[in-house]
Amino acid sequence: MSREQMQSELNIGVDKAWHAFEPHPSLRVILLDAYRESVLSADLAANESMYDMLKQFNPNDVRGPTDWAAGLIGTNRRWLPYNGAFGGEQRAFLTQQMQLATDKKQRVIVASHVPIGRFSCQDICLAWDHDKVLEILQDNRFQFEASNGNKSRATCVLVVAGHDHDGGQSVDARGILHKTFVSPLICKNDQNAFA
Repeated sequence: MSREQMQSELNIGVDKAWHAFEPHPSLRVILLDAYRESVLSADLAANESMYDMLKQFNPNDVRGPTDWAAGLIGTNRRWLPYNGAFGGEQRAFLTQQMQLATDKKQRVIVASHVPIGRFSCQDICLAWDHDKVLEILQDNRFQFEASNGNKSRATCVLVVAGHDHDGGQSVDARGILHKTFVSPLICKNDQNAFA
């Protein structure tokens, strides 16, 4: 199924799979597409381009039944075919949305299927360009003084994700909570999974 078909079936009603909305005047929610650049596209030429890009960072055969992360260390373990990247166009959109939220003194919640914050998941589950997205979220331009005069805080307060079935959470250097939810597929042997 193509992205366009998926968006139509889900009745998203936007021309891209990422967007932002304001459920309250003090809150902006930004939904990101972590597979904008990935090997999971219906566009086979785009997939080949992404496989070529993966080869630059991962010497393993990521098309075969091998240990795709063998020999990779730390965040370099993210260069696996089941992850993806947000890409430049979406990062520009995120920067614009962060500026709008800061100007309106809104707090921001970001949602992505693939985690952005290290230590909120296993390194093998991070988005390929998570570091570039974090730079945007942690940028000093995107903060404001609270109305009660308290110390300036980051505009973004929460990033929620999935993808790493075991879940996890961490707080980064700017005080942003990164929460990766446990998969509803994970359950004990005597329980039912709901997904």
